[in-house]
Amino acid sequence: MGVGRKPHATADKKLHGNPGKRKLNDNEPQGKLLEKMPPPPAYLGKHAVDAWNRNGPVLIEMMLLTDADIELFATFCQAIHVMIVSSEDINENGMTIIGARGRTRNPAIASFTGAVNAIRALSSEFGMTPSSRSRLKLPGESGETLDDLLSNGTNDDDLD
Repeated sequence: MGVGRKPHATADKKLHGNPGKRKLNDNEPQGKLLEKMPPPPAYLGKHAVDAWNRNGPVLIEMMLLTDADIELFATFCQAIHVMIVSSEDINENGMTIIGARGRTRNPAIASFTGAVNAIRALSSEFGMTPSSRSRLKLPGESGETLDDLLSNGTNDDDLD
Protein backbone atom coordinates (compact mmCIF):
# COMPACT_ATOMS: atom_id res chain seq x y z
CA MET A 1 0.00 0.00 0.00
CA GLY A 2 1.35 3.41 -1.01
CA VAL A 3 2.24 6.11 1.46
CA GLY A 4 1.25 9.73 1.00
CA ARG A 5 -1.11 11.37 -1.42
CA LYS A 6 -2.29 9.54 -4.51
CA PRO A 7 -0.92 10.87 -7.80
CA HIS A 8 -3.16 13.06 -9.91
CA ALA A 9 -3.98 12.20 -13.50
CA THR A 10 -2.37 14.37 -16.15
CA ALA A 11 -5.80 15.64 -17.20
CA ASP A 12 -6.47 16.67 -13.59
CA LYS A 13 -3.14 18.49 -13.45
CA LYS A 14 -4.02 20.32 -16.65
CA LEU A 15 -7.41 21.28 -15.22
CA HIS A 16 -6.25 22.06 -11.68
CA GLY A 17 -2.85 23.46 -12.56
CA ASN A 18 0.55 21.93 -11.91
CA PRO A 19 1.85 23.77 -8.83
CA GLY A 20 4.85 21.43 -8.46
CA LYS A 21 5.85 22.20 -12.06
CA ARG A 22 6.79 18.54 -12.55
CA LYS A 23 6.89 17.18 -16.08
CA LEU A 24 3.49 15.92 -17.16
CA ASN A 25 3.10 12.34 -18.41
CA ASP A 26 2.30 12.70 -22.12
CA ASN A 27 1.88 8.92 -22.48
CA GLU A 28 -0.80 8.51 -19.83
CA PRO A 29 -3.72 6.39 -21.07
CA GLN A 30 -6.79 8.53 -21.75
CA GLY A 31 -10.41 7.54 -22.05
CA LYS A 32 -12.62 8.85 -24.81
CA LEU A 33 -14.92 11.65 -23.65
CA LEU A 34 -18.52 10.55 -23.87
CA GLU A 35 -20.83 12.59 -26.07
CA LYS A 36 -24.01 10.73 -25.11
CA MET A 37 -24.94 8.84 -21.97
CA PRO A 38 -25.11 5.06 -22.50
CA PRO A 39 -28.03 3.16 -20.98
CA PRO A 40 -27.56 2.28 -17.29
CA PRO A 41 -26.31 -1.23 -16.45
CA ALA A 42 -29.12 -3.70 -15.75
CA TYR A 43 -27.85 -4.43 -12.23
CA LEU A 44 -28.45 -0.89 -10.95
CA GLY A 45 -31.32 -0.33 -8.51
CA LYS A 46 -34.19 2.07 -9.18
CA HIS A 47 -32.62 5.02 -7.35
CA ALA A 48 -29.27 4.30 -9.04
CA VAL A 49 -30.89 4.49 -12.47
CA ASP A 50 -32.44 7.83 -11.47
CA ALA A 51 -28.98 9.08 -10.41
CA TRP A 52 -27.47 7.75 -13.66
CA ASN A 53 -30.02 9.65 -15.75
CA ARG A 54 -29.78 12.81 -13.63
CA ASN A 55 -25.99 13.10 -13.12
CA GLY A 56 -24.55 11.43 -16.23
CA PRO A 57 -25.66 14.09 -18.72
CA VAL A 58 -24.34 16.82 -16.41
CA LEU A 59 -20.89 15.18 -16.32
CA ILE A 60 -20.93 14.78 -20.10
CA GLU A 61 -21.83 18.45 -20.51
CA MET A 62 -18.96 19.35 -18.16
CA MET A 63 -16.65 17.10 -20.28
CA LEU A 64 -15.75 15.05 -17.22
CA LEU A 65 -17.00 11.55 -18.14
CA THR A 66 -15.06 9.14 -20.33
CA ASP A 67 -15.71 5.60 -21.46
CA ALA A 68 -13.14 4.47 -18.87
CA ASP A 69 -15.23 6.01 -16.06
CA ILE A 70 -18.49 4.16 -16.64
CA GLU A 71 -18.02 1.40 -14.05
CA LEU A 72 -16.89 3.87 -11.40
CA PHE A 73 -19.84 6.12 -12.24
CA ALA A 74 -22.16 3.10 -11.92
CA THR A 75 -20.64 2.49 -8.47
CA PHE A 76 -21.38 6.10 -7.54
CA CYS A 77 -24.99 5.69 -8.70
CA GLN A 78 -25.43 2.40 -6.83
CA ALA A 79 -24.07 4.03 -3.66
CA ILE A 80 -26.83 6.62 -4.02
CA HIS A 81 -29.35 3.76 -4.27
CA VAL A 82 -27.94 2.11 -1.12
CA MET A 83 -28.03 5.44 0.74
CA ILE A 84 -31.68 6.02 -0.15
CA VAL A 85 -32.81 2.46 0.63
CA SER A 86 -30.91 2.52 3.94
CA SER A 87 -32.42 5.88 4.80
CA GLU A 88 -35.91 4.55 4.07
CA ASP A 89 -35.23 1.57 6.36
CA ILE A 90 -34.01 3.84 9.16
CA ASN A 91 -37.06 6.09 8.75
CA GLU A 92 -39.40 3.10 8.83
CA ASN A 93 -37.73 1.02 11.58
CA GLY A 94 -35.83 3.59 13.63
CA MET A 95 -32.24 3.79 14.76
CA THR A 96 -32.57 0.62 16.82
CA ILE A 97 -34.37 -2.63 16.09
CA ILE A 98 -35.32 -5.68 18.15
CA GLY A 99 -32.73 -8.37 17.59
CA ALA A 100 -32.25 -11.86 19.02
CA ARG A 101 -30.75 -10.35 22.20
CA GLY A 102 -33.01 -7.32 22.50
CA ARG A 103 -32.57 -3.81 21.15
CA THR A 104 -29.64 -3.32 18.80
CA ARG A 105 -28.44 -0.72 16.36
CA ASN A 106 -30.22 -0.86 13.01
CA PRO A 107 -27.77 -2.40 10.47
CA ALA A 108 -29.07 0.05 7.89
CA ILE A 109 -27.09 2.75 9.72
CA ALA A 110 -23.81 1.09 8.72
CA SER A 111 -25.04 0.72 5.12
CA PHE A 112 -26.08 4.36 5.07
CA THR A 113 -22.73 5.53 6.46
CA GLY A 114 -20.74 3.42 4.00
CA ALA A 115 -22.80 4.68 1.07
CA VAL A 116 -22.44 8.32 2.13
CA ASN A 117 -18.66 7.91 2.42
CA ALA A 118 -18.49 6.30 -1.03
CA ILE A 119 -20.67 9.07 -2.51
CA ARG A 120 -18.47 11.76 -0.93
CA ALA A 121 -15.26 10.22 -2.29
CA LEU A 122 -16.63 9.51 -5.76
CA SER A 123 -18.31 12.92 -6.01
CA SER A 124 -14.93 14.51 -5.55
CA GLU A 125 -13.36 12.22 -8.17
CA PHE A 126 -15.98 13.28 -10.71
CA GLY A 127 -15.80 17.02 -9.89
CA MET A 128 -19.27 16.97 -8.37
CA THR A 129 -18.54 18.87 -5.16
CA PRO A 130 -18.23 22.65 -4.88
CA SER A 131 -14.60 22.42 -3.76
CA SER A 132 -13.58 20.00 -6.53
CA ARG A 133 -15.35 22.14 -9.16
CA SER A 134 -13.67 25.29 -7.89
CA ARG A 135 -10.27 23.75 -8.70
CA LEU A 136 -11.16 22.79 -12.29
CA LYS A 137 -9.99 25.06 -15.08
CA LEU A 138 -11.11 24.56 -18.64
CA PRO A 139 -8.29 24.36 -21.19
CA GLY A 140 -7.90 27.56 -23.15
CA GLU A 141 -10.04 29.64 -20.79
CA SER A 142 -8.64 32.74 -19.11
CA GLY A 143 -8.45 31.43 -15.56
CA GLU A 144 -12.20 30.87 -15.21
CA THR A 145 -12.99 27.83 -13.12
CA LEU A 146 -15.80 25.44 -13.95
CA ASP A 147 -17.60 26.61 -10.80
CA ASP A 148 -17.40 30.22 -12.07
CA LEU A 149 -18.95 29.19 -15.35
CA LEU A 150 -21.71 27.18 -13.70
CA SER A 151 -22.59 29.87 -11.17
CA ASN A 152 -22.65 32.63 -13.79
CA GLY A 153 -25.21 30.81 -15.89
CA THR A 154 -22.86 30.45 -18.86
CA ASN A 155 -24.39 28.38 -21.62
CA ASP A 156 -22.75 25.99 -24.08
CA ASP A 157 -22.36 28.71 -26.73
CA ASP A 158 -20.06 30.66 -24.40
CA LEU A 159 -17.69 27.70 -24.07
CA ASP A 160 -16.80 27.47 -27.79
